[in-house]
Amino acid sequence: MLLSQWVASHPELRRIWIDLDETDNDANHFEAHVLDAIAGTDRNPAILKSGSASAANFATDFITAICDKLSTMGESVIVLEDLHRLTNQKIVADIGRLIEMLPPHVHMLISSRADTPVALNRNRLRGEVGEIRQSAFAMTYDESAALLQAIAGRELDHASVAALLDRTEGWTAGLQMAAMTLRFRHDTTTFVAEFGGSDRLVADYLSEEVLDALSRSDRATLLEMSALDKVSAELLSEVTDRPRASDLLTRLERQSLFVTPIGDSREWFRFHPLFRDLLRYRMRSEDPRAEPRTLTRAAEWHLARGDTGSAIEYFLRARNWERAIEMILSRGPDLFERADAPVIGHWLNAIPEDVIAERTEVLLLRGMLTATTGDGALAEDRLRAIAARRDITAGEAAYAQAFLAALVQWRPRPNVSIACAEQALDAIQSIRKSHAPDHLPNPAIVTTITMISLGRAHFLAGNLPEARQWLDEALSTDGGGYSVWRISALGSLALIEAWCGRTDQADEFASEALALANEISASPIPATAEAHLAAALVAIESANLKQAAAACAKGVRLSNANGRDMVAWVAFAELRALDDLHPSSRAPRAPAGPPPPIVADSLLASRSRALRLSGSPGTAHRLLNGQPAVTTSVMFEKVATELALGHPDVARGLMNGLPDLPDAAGPLGQIQHLILASWCEAENGMGARADDLLRQAMNLAEDNGLITVFVRAGPATVKRLSTLTDESVSATREAVLSSLPELFDAPVVNEPAEGLTERELELIALLPTRLTNTELADRFFISVNTVKTHMTHIYRKLAVSDRDGAITKAAQLGLLNKRLTYPGWTTTGRSSYSRRR
Repeated sequence: MLLSQWVASHPELRRIWIDLDETDNDANHFEAHVLDAIAGTDRNPAILKSGSASAANFATDFITAICDKLSTMGESVIVLEDLHRLTNQKIVADIGRLIEMLPPHVHMLISSRADTPVALNRNRLRGEVGEIRQSAFAMTYDESAALLQAIAGRELDHASVAALLDRTEGWTAGLQMAAMTLRFRHDTTTFVAEFGGSDRLVADYLSEEVLDALSRSDRATLLEMSALDKVSAELLSEVTDRPRASDLLTRLERQSLFVTPIGDSREWFRFHPLFRDLLRYRMRSEDPRAEPRTLTRAAEWHLARGDTGSAIEYFLRARNWERAIEMILSRGPDLFERADAPVIGHWLNAIPEDVIAERTEVLLLRGMLTATTGDGALAEDRLRAIAARRDITAGEAAYAQAFLAALVQWRPRPNVSIACAEQALDAIQSIRKSHAPDHLPNPAIVTTITMISLGRAHFLAGNLPEARQWLDEALSTDGGGYSVWRISALGSLALIEAWCGRTDQADEFASEALALANEISASPIPATAEAHLAAALVAIESANLKQAAAACAKGVRLSNANGRDMVAWVAFAELRALDDLHPSSRAPRAPAGPPPPIVADSLLASRSRALRLSGSPGTAHRLLNGQPAVTTSVMFEKVATELALGHPDVARGLMNGLPDLPDAAGPLGQIQHLILASWCEAENGMGARADDLLRQAMNLAEDNGLITVFVRAGPATVKRLSTLTDESVSATREAVLSSLPELFDAPVVNEPAEGLTERELELIALLPTRLTNTELADRFFISVNTVKTHMTHIYRKLAVSDRDGAITKAAQLGLLNKRLTYPGWTTTGRSSYSRRR
């Protein structure tokens, strides 16, 4: 097609078109064919009789005669189509000689499915050869969409075009055949999902053009090869008993028989998807036993070379369940904390239920690993079903409880995990090693795992001292020396210490966890998510927002790698904290399900702080009223809201509850207490006492590198801090002030106009960010329609018609203020900021 169009676009050229076939392998026939083609351009065949039709090959005198004749013509082009059909090497060699002797005004165009054997190296070096290879003919998405629409007679959606492009790999004929079938099909989605090498048009085309031209031996080998995803000469020799497999692969590639090399080394090859589909279809219909036989031999070959993953894949496809289970259970005791745990979970889910119905150790492992595939609810159901069985041993029951506890990072009920972990620890103490389930970690390892789960559960529940205690104990066990579990415990400990403001300890634990992870694995380990989130939290508290964002992104990616929604919620809370300090155009997306208590506490504090700093402490008060404080963050906001409302006595009473909270003893909790006490004293006219308490807070903050705690307190605290000129607090003062070069007093608005609701005030506060309705819905966990309803009410109550009008009116009423969450500042260093222009 391409050659026809090119030649047609150059009418000034004489065209000599020679369409080759198998009969041209006879020298006499080939000579006659060429003579007829040239005669057709000249309309006078008699002048060509100087050639010798009886010669044994394409003789020199004949080449000379042709060249002499061509020299008398104008600019011409000779087209040799389907050169791959010539197998007579003498004729092919003489075509090369002809090319060398052609007059300068005569061009040769050659088309071939195989790499041409004609010697053209000297021509290439002289820059005389232009080549268009197979990859250049692959169609792009836009080209594919246009072709499909033109032939099918209707426009296909993006997903359908992309799927067909992927399936055909841009092969024009494949796309054309798909479109031809679609002309008579209305169920596009179903057709696209089912389209493959067994499609009638594709099967007929490939059979006629490829398979029928192969020898019986090559065809049989190709059918066996099709069972494999990729093949090398060594593997092919193993599964087919073909000693010269490399010759076959090289020949198949040279002949462009839908075999593609993988990488530059050309060691491994794969089939075109449609050709592979056809071959597999033929193999299964002709010999149903061939595929499992080939797959099993390939699995054993990969296993002998240490490639357990590929071996398991092939055993599963061969339905050799016992060998697959054996290989999966051999992966080691660190199975469900490995980076490939989700893959192993999918493997176990592929094994039929009846095969593993009596294999409790496999059921236990599958139950735990099901969570890593992103289905924590199914994992819990499976483990509870095992725990409820009457025929399980005490060891299996203990392991079921231990694995249920380990779901703490996937499921939103940390108190349930605490109960399961406590039950498991009691049961494991009475289990001797000989009574532990086969092929699963020994009781010492499971004890460590359970202690780590218990520590994580206490953290998510907000019980920070208990969390720290269990994680410390886990590190001191025998299993705590095992790399993967040590990484897990250290990461969780780092996160707890960062939450409490112990930045040095958090950095130490996180650094050790990450260094150990780098030692044992070149790829990221999901268990390091908490270490990254701890580093992010330390950076947030020290006002290094760029570093915080980078570490947080790693934590998000690793927690999502195996579906740990509770860890993702911690990351979400940190992203919200970052957004409060440096508002972005896109709000972070909340994970699935409800947040754990410690995250819900943090988010509640964030929402109430936004209202307080925007000049709506009354609304913040209503939001916090009746809400329990899990950590000091919510209690801080309760006290700060009362102070903003002018109720220092009520605030002082609430402060009595601060020391009882689980993180109150940490540096962050102590600083918050001192800030509030200073604020109370200032409200009561005790300026000297207020300054002294604030100095204590600043000294403690300097020891731990804490900056943003003062920013979160609000303008009143920062302004008082700025008046302290003592050398002892100068470093902290400069760090805080350099983060916010300008301070604005926010007007207090107890009851905004027209009875705006709490949610409406929250939405108004975010109007200047230009977040879309969808992004606002994600931020507040509500539907887009609900956001639209709130916006309608806001416009009516503010007596405006659009968002711009609402922003202007809200600013006039004091509902918007530059000090909402200190927006508009971007980080330029560890504790310095510059104004965004």
